[in-house]
Amino acid sequence: MLGYSGSVDFTGPVTWNIAYSADATLDLAPETTASVFAALGHPARVEIVRILARGNASVAHLQESGDFGTSGQLYNRLKILTAASIVTKVGRNDHGIAPTHLVPVLICLLAAGDIGGLL
Repeated sequence: MLGYSGSVDFTGPVTWNIAYSADATLDLAPETTASVFAALGHPARVEIVRILARGNASVAHLQESGDFGTSGQLYNRLKILTAASIVTKVGRNDHGIAPTHLVPVLICLLAAGDIGGLL
């Protein structure tokens, strides 16, 4: 049995807990899991996720907060993250991470840091 859980309170309390069998984990659709890893596969997209994990942000705020290239490049990065269900559009011009995805996304970053030798 595998599992993870977490509680965060960046913009309001979010708690998540899941347990899943190792065999069932290995049977998850590879296209879906690969799309999530691919979306997180660029430092600029990871930085966008780090900003949005702390709360929703407008495109203008994101543009000011990091070196994400042109506005077209930023929109493309947001499109990739949205297609992978990591980021969601909130209102007309804001983006965020759905509360139900926040802990799993942070766990992905934590696991990547662990595998990469940062922990």
